[in-house]
Amino acid sequence: MVSDVARVLLLCPSVVARVAAVRIEASWENREQVRCVARLTRALTPDEAKRVRALGGFEPSTDRVSYSCRHEETEAYGKLLEGALARAATPARSLRGRVITFPLPR
Repeated sequence: MVSDVARVLLLCPSVVARVAAVRIEASWENREQVRCVARLTRALTPDEAKRVRALGGFEPSTDRVSYSCRHEETEAYGKLLEGALARAATPARSLRGRVITFPLPR
């Protein structure tokens, strides 16, 4: 017998949006800053996009998030974005309509 949690995981394999790739572009306006565009594994829901935007500095749009930072801060901002995406994840719903939440790594 398959448990409810396993069934939800089978139906919704990507509950948390993850960063698939990051493109770093030189900024023409400010030479000390670079513009980063992170492509996500899935599109963000409107609630998730609102939570990511509320952090400040991140601009989500469907399956991409853009932000500006100094070149030496690109890795730190990438980790910050991954953490923000994990915290902003919308809980998955089972077939019966119950909300199932998953513990997120800290």
